[in-house]
Amino acid sequence: MDALARPLKTAQSARVISRRFQRIVWAWIASAALMNLQAAADTNVQSASPGLTRSHAALSPLDRLAAAFSPRLRGLATERDGLAEQLATIPPLNTVPTSEAFGLHSAIFRSAATTSWAQVDLGAERSMETIVLVPARVAVGEYPGQGYGFPKRFRVELANDVAFTLPRVVADFTREDFPNPGDQPLVIAVAGEHARYVRVTATKLWQRGDMAVMALGELMVMSGDRNLAVGRPVRVSDSRESLPQWSSAHLVDGQSVLGLPLEAAPSPSNGYHSREQETRQNAVKWVQVDLGQSLRLDEVRLIPSRPRDWALVSGFGFPLRFRVEASDEPTFPSPILLRAEDTNDFRNPGENAVTVPCEGVTARFIRVTATKLWLRMDYHAFALAELQVFAGGTNAALGTRVEALDSAELGYWSKRALVDGFSSQQRLAPLGAWLRGVSRRGELETRLKQLDGEFARQTQDTLASLGRWSIVAMVVVITGIALLAYRYRLVRLLELERLRTSIATDLHDELGTRLTRIGLLSEMVERQTEEAHPAKSQVTQISAMTHEMVRTMDEIVWAVNPRNDTLEDLANYIFHFTQEFFRHASVRCRLDIPADLPPLRLTTEIRHNLFLAVKEALNNVVKHAQAMNVRVTLKLDAAVLSIVVQDDGRGFAPDSQRPGGNGLRNMQQRLESIGGRAEVETEAGKGTTVRFQTKLHAGKRGR
Repeated sequence: MDALARPLKTAQSARVISRRFQRIVWAWIASAALMNLQAAADTNVQSASPGLTRSHAALSPLDRLAAAFSPRLRGLATERDGLAEQLATIPPLNTVPTSEAFGLHSAIFRSAATTSWAQVDLGAERSMETIVLVPARVAVGEYPGQGYGFPKRFRVELANDVAFTLPRVVADFTREDFPNPGDQPLVIAVAGEHARYVRVTATKLWQRGDMAVMALGELMVMSGDRNLAVGRPVRVSDSRESLPQWSSAHLVDGQSVLGLPLEAAPSPSNGYHSREQETRQNAVKWVQVDLGQSLRLDEVRLIPSRPRDWALVSGFGFPLRFRVEASDEPTFPSPILLRAEDTNDFRNPGENAVTVPCEGVTARFIRVTATKLWLRMDYHAFALAELQVFAGGTNAALGTRVEALDSAELGYWSKRALVDGFSSQQRLAPLGAWLRGVSRRGELETRLKQLDGEFARQTQDTLASLGRWSIVAMVVVITGIALLAYRYRLVRLLELERLRTSIATDLHDELGTRLTRIGLLSEMVERQTEEAHPAKSQVTQISAMTHEMVRTMDEIVWAVNPRNDTLEDLANYIFHFTQEFFRHASVRCRLDIPADLPPLRLTTEIRHNLFLAVKEALNNVVKHAQAMNVRVTLKLDAAVLSIVVQDDGRGFAPDSQRPGGNGLRNMQQRLESIGGRAEVETEAGKGTTVRFQTKLHAGKRGR
């Protein structure tokens, strides 16, 4: 009969499948949560490192997942890609250290609500296209240096009188704080404007701790590719003169964090280098260009070198003292002095051009003469990457003839390289166009940072929404799976009940009927057989065995039939079985069974094992106890079912060999198999009490 419970494993397999599906679903939900955490981490990285953008890299898997569900994200990604393509065509800002001259620094004030101004005199009323404010870069303490001292609120004005009695405001940033530009120049378009004086007035200073200042690296006034302000006189309301770093004159010296105007094309040369390894620092070296004809000059630019094998050294070979001269004769018999830096050592320009204005000068030849050479290891040298001579807005020196006192015509060094249009690193770009490109780069990078922030926020929101919908979907899936599993289990249980009902019916109708007929026939034969007949005893045995088989068959049918799967059915069956069992015995039986039992449903396994255990205890009473009375008690207390079989027989010593020892072990094993226990209390001459207990779960309640 134990084998009859095995079909229940089919229903149990459905529960196993359901649990596996639930694990898969929760893994999916966990992955969605991890996606949210990853998105939040990406956002934190972006906020912690604003200089890092994802615009130049491929979308991450999480970005692609979010974009697949968000048209807005796809639009942002497309815009980012377009901006990144534009940025790729614009040279990046200079990152190599530039001149040791920082620029203009105001006096140090306690309050940021202080006005400070600086103005440049262009010498005459000039037409201009843009005004460029270049920030200073100075690291102070933990401050990294970019945009040091750049005013929070300011305005830019033009005037034709030095006192600015009738100023024209061309840029007004006094209503709200201006974001710090870092190293990006502020390019202000003023096309069509004419003026002699340009003034920058700070109305709210940059503040760090209790120090409020205004600082600017350079003030440029552009007309075409020329900076009209370079070298012009400067007036200030206040200034901190701390040479060589800070000076009002540094505002228009052409030296700033911008460095050289370069394009992406790499240079084929280092430039010009004097030939001899000169041991005397005061030895004179010169190099000159022939413009081919006498031209009206605008300015001369000396481009410092930074050769490949000395890539970390800016201003390589730039002379400490020098002269720039012009002449119409190649021998310079009566030179026109354009600039003389031969009294004091000239600070190394680093990665900046040295611009020499020369308006009104007409000449064919331009010569640069070094009178105090740069120290290179254990000897002295003179080197330049490029010599530019602007006339009529173009570089008239490009590709012209070059002469020198001596020249190192070796490797990347040559006289021709002095006018090839390249610095030692890259192609030189027109200054005006380059500044517009740098300004455009700043706009693109600002927009990219905005897009990155918006993309990160939108990605996080989308992934969070996906996570929420994933959880909802998973709950629906889990519910659906649970319902399917429950339905499957219910169907299997119904099939099992039908099977058990069919088995019980078949056993009762077929086998029971035949056994009953055999019993009747055996009784007839027994009555008709004489006592002395040899077959009398066999016929009697057949009749007894048949009656025993009928009783056993009744037990099997009762155990199999699902209609009997309740506590009340079990109690009734034990009641009737016990009465029938002791009907012909010399033992008086008392049954204590509650009249009103709850409609508690039992599994076949529990009902079957409990009945067989009680039956075994009753058999022991008849066979071994020699009892006069037996009492069977059934009680339900807090979902714990107790059945007690108590007799007044001879009992036995607990440590002796117990009668029916195998039967007692069987009873214990049956109760353990259903989560219960069997206890035997006995003493020689004082009877025996067998107690069966098992817990009935609330999930087993009736239909």
